[in-house]
Amino acid sequence: MKTTSRYFLYIVFVVNILVQIVYWIFLKYEILLAYENPLLAPKWFTSIIDTFYPRFFTEKHRFEINFFLGKAEQILIRFAFLSILALGFYYRNIIFRWRFFNKSSINHFWKIIIHKNKVIFLQAFLTVVWVYESFTWYKSLKLLSRAVEFYEPHFLLKWLPFPTDESVFYWFVVLYLAFLASFWRKWATQFWIFAIFIILILQGFLYGFGKIDHTYATWGYVSMLLPFLLVEIKKGSEQVQAWGLRLMQLVVVCVYVQSGLEKIMIAGFTWFEPQTLQTHLLSHPTTLGLWVAQSDILCVFLSIMAIIFELGFILVLIYPKSKYIFLPIGVLFHTGTFILMGVGGFPSLWWLVYIIWFLGEQKN
Repeated sequence: MKTTSRYFLYIVFVVNILVQIVYWIFLKYEILLAYENPLLAPKWFTSIIDTFYPRFFTEKHRFEINFFLGKAEQILIRFAFLSILALGFYYRNIIFRWRFFNKSSINHFWKIIIHKNKVIFLQAFLTVVWVYESFTWYKSLKLLSRAVEFYEPHFLLKWLPFPTDESVFYWFVVLYLAFLASFWRKWATQFWIFAIFIILILQGFLYGFGKIDHTYATWGYVSMLLPFLLVEIKKGSEQVQAWGLRLMQLVVVCVYVQSGLEKIMIAGFTWFEPQTLQTHLLSHPTTLGLWVAQSDILCVFLSIMAIIFELGFILVLIYPKSKYIFLPIGVLFHTGTFILMGVGGFPSLWWLVYIIWFLGEQKN
């Protein structure tokens, strides 16, 4: 191993140790202080909390301190995980010698093509759904504009005033015009990015009242990555490189896997206890959900299957044909969530986004 490689390894190791020391000796105490009496905590620390976890000062009345310490420790775990990924990238030449991670396999993974008409179809599909969803947003923002005193803006939105009842209309006019203009091939990428930027701002407005909705997670990520495909079709070929499509698939898979890991890391083995799912079912009561909540065995079974599905979703990348198993299960998973808890809506955007697995063609 070269000297520079050793230095990089040592630096990553030392940084991780320092992060652990800073947390356990200093930051943990500040979290305790912010929980017990925010007025005694340093202003810079409460500002950081307010920026990155604005619900803390509301949720501290609902949860015990161990809940928040657990979240903080999850950040440490994720930092260590990212460090491992950084090491993996740095030592990729060594890793590529392994059979499973060899360069030819990875290059083959990204060699995917798509017909330009399918890109336009995907753009149109995303647009139609966003426009449809925006009708609900429009009504919600009109109502919320009358309760602006409860609005707590997130991050950069602190410098942007909440839209008034009259200005909400103009926000959506600009949004629709941006979507429409994005079908002008010459400026498709720019107008699409602008439209999604407005979508993110409108979501920020909606999420500034203490509730964050994950309904649009994967749909939003796919929309943000579409410009990579729009750039390709501007080159004029009928068949274009679709590495952007593969990136969409990779991101969606990461969301599912991260969701599964989140359940295990935060809840631990208690996730598999019947009370966990029963609590969710009773918090969002439906007729069928209340019936399921009466069975401990059924609740444990569904909890186990949820973890298997979310963590196993990565197989659709490793073994492409497994999509014919996992994608239908995904439809059942999200439809079941809607039926049992009334969460997510129907049809769910989480499984509508599966269309990205049927647009590209693998190159040999």
